Amino acid sequence: MRGEYMSGFNQPNLKLISVGMIFGLATVFLKGTVVMLGVIAITGIILWNFLPKPDKKFLVTLFIAGVSLRIILFATIYIVSVLQGGNGELVPDSRLYFLKTLGMIKLWEGQPQFSEQVDAGAGNNGYIIILAFFYKLIGFDSVIINPISIFSDKLINCLIGTISGIPIFYIAKDIFGRNVAKIASFLVMFYPSLVLWSMTNNREMSNIFLVCLILLCLLRSFKGRRAFNFIAIFISLLCLATIRGYILFCMIGVISISYLFFILYKSKNKFRIVLSIVIACLIFLNFTGYGKKIKSNFLDLNNFALSVQATNTAVLSQGGSTYRIYDDDLVSGGKVNKAKLINGFLKGWFYFMLVPFPWAVSSKLQILSYPQAIIWYFLLFSAIIGIIIAVRYRFKLSFVILSYIFIVTSGFALSEGNVGSTLRHRDLITPFYFIFASVGLMHLFKPGGLFEEEQ
Repeated sequence: MRGEYMSGFNQPNLKLISVGMIFGLATVFLKGTVVMLGVIAITGIILWNFLPKPDKKFLVTLFIAGVSLRIILFATIYIVSVLQGGNGELVPDSRLYFLKTLGMIKLWEGQPQFSEQVDAGAGNNGYIIILAFFYKLIGFDSVIINPISIFSDKLINCLIGTISGIPIFYIAKDIFGRNVAKIASFLVMFYPSLVLWSMTNNREMSNIFLVCLILLCLLRSFKGRRAFNFIAIFISLLCLATIRGYILFCMIGVISISYLFFILYKSKNKFRIVLSIVIACLIFLNFTGYGKKIKSNFLDLNNFALSVQATNTAVLSQGGSTYRIYDDDLVSGGKVNKAKLINGFLKGWFYFMLVPFPWAVSSKLQILSYPQAIIWYFLLFSAIIGIIIAVRYRFKLSFVILSYIFIVTSGFALSEGNVGSTLRHRDLITPFYFIFASVGLMHLFKPGGLFEEEQ
């Protein structure tokens, strides 16, 4: 009887039961991780079924490789950190985001005192709201802070980081063809700092993904399907408004300038169009009150110079690896030294694009960034070649990306001063430099293949 009873438990059934037990335990103790792995798997299936056939194999393979690298790398670092008594966080801001998220959950539960005790430096941006909803829906215990539970929220950025390579692929493909698109998306998928942000719970990857999506939809709107692309742009701008307001204004500027450029490029009555737009803008600024703010903060040169100098000085006062942009006598006797303001702006651009310098070692952590710095210098050289080629052969289409790079870089270059923040903020434009770097690489190593597979 015992033999007949046990005969049902053959080897295949035992394997199935074992898998079921492991999955059940994982669902109990690693609920968030299991859910996010399921979401990642579903995303891969969706990509396989909906991406265009010529691009499907390459992009899905790239997606799987990017996700696998991030999960394996972070899981290894995370386990080692926890075993050594750490909290598994790769960057200090991750802990702050985690605590801010717990504070928001407590606030929803009617316990604001926890939120008041947490440093408000990160602000309650939209990404913290996403994390808070994730913890609440998945059932994260906000009282007992179990290190294992903190792992799951990194998988959100893991997914966003790998997905970001897809709009970059299609932006590059629409402008320069499939060969350039493959190189650009590969660089975005495996560039060290972009991989790092994909293994944190910070908002950087959300910023990058939304910008990529907006610029892709903007380019596609010039070709057709305007209603669909406008809706996608509008929703993305709303999301961006909750995450980083400064980039929202940059994107509004990019969209406005790009459409003005395309209208003027096609139209014969350029003067009338420009005059109409200027009048409409003046009326809007006058009735909304934004005109006074723009005049005070930007058109008043004294206020503008004092503002950017104060921001840079405040960064310097925080310590760490910093750099000074402006001289102390930038504004003297109520007058702005215009030459020093221009010099500071150019110096800011130089630092923003090139720090950390290999000859200015100030911490052990910076030593780890030098291999990436060497890669960045080479890719930046290639990007300059690519920009020259783009201006010569694809200026009309590449204008959208060039305007974004110029506006965002100029904004940060005016007042940035911390090396770590510069590296993080520079990655907001890094994927788009990689598009031009890919053009430069094609020109250097395979000149005949640059435009051979255009859409």
